Amino acid sequence: MQRYQFAIVGGGFSGLAVAAQLLQQVRQPARICLINRSARFGRGLAYGTNSSSLVLNVPAARMSLYPDSPDDFAEYLCRRELP
Repeated sequence: MQRYQFAIVGGGFSGLAVAAQLLQQVRQPARICLINRSARFGRGLAYGTNSSSLVLNVPAARMSLYPDSPDDFAEYLCRRELP
């Protein structure tokens, strides 16, 4: 059985989104290596700021990792307890 190997450069939101898609789609053993300059994954340039006034450039209802679940991010926000 063939083992797939992937390297994703960038461990921000987009890199993690690609990794999540690969894990969902690949049906054979796979190895995914995330290469990130920072030790913190998921933040990236856009979310790496200390500003509390971060403005999204896309409506929350259109921010989904999975095309078959277009409202998952908006539903997550509704379930989350915000300060």
